[in-house]
Amino acid sequence: MGKTNIAKFLGPVGMHHADINGDGWTDIVICYQYGQTMINCDANGGKIVWLENPGTSERDWVARYIGRATAMHRLKVGYFTQDKKLQVLALPIVGAPNSVHSITPILLFTQPDDVYGASEWEREEIQNIDDVIYHVVHGVSIKKYRSKLGSNLDSALIASEEGITWLYFDPEASKWRSKPLGTGETGQVSKTGFKGSGDVDAGRVGSD
Repeated sequence: MGKTNIAKFLGPVGMHHADINGDGWTDIVICYQYGQTMINCDANGGKIVWLENPGTSERDWVARYIGRATAMHRLKVGYFTQDKKLQVLALPIVGAPNSVHSITPILLFTQPDDVYGASEWEREEIQNIDDVIYHVVHGVSIKKYRSKLGSNLDSALIASEEGITWLYFDPEASKWRSKPLGTGETGQVSKTGFKGSGDVDAGRVGSD
């Protein structure tokens, strides 16, 4: 198989995929310009773009801007608050350079009507939901966790300093909800300076 260089970025980190423009080809959403580490992350970086899949072996896919936040680290594309427009759930790892345990914002970018003409996507900051504030966000998994309750929206399990938290939008109440599910590792914080969970996913084992 051949290899095609589709883009070049400085410090790319998280990425996900979806058909952004509805042409039947899977596009890529990616963040870049992270910086060196989560400690000395780039204060002007964390840029998010979507790469348009041309449907051929062309090089250098066109990159179109979505938005940014310092220390952007994880991205998931889905339908989180409604089911008409794609949305990007965007999670930095920390909130600011040289401040590892700073409050980390959770961001939601909503697809514009004109994905080609928009200068950026509409941005919403999700914070202090049900008194949950996030720090050192390192992992995220999305699925339709509320499907048994009749909701077809995507929701997220987030791994952070707080442990594992379920973040979802409640359409009946028109508000976000956070439900802590576990505290993660807490016994080594005096030695390492860190606690909580580093990653997360969900599935079935056997007949569960």
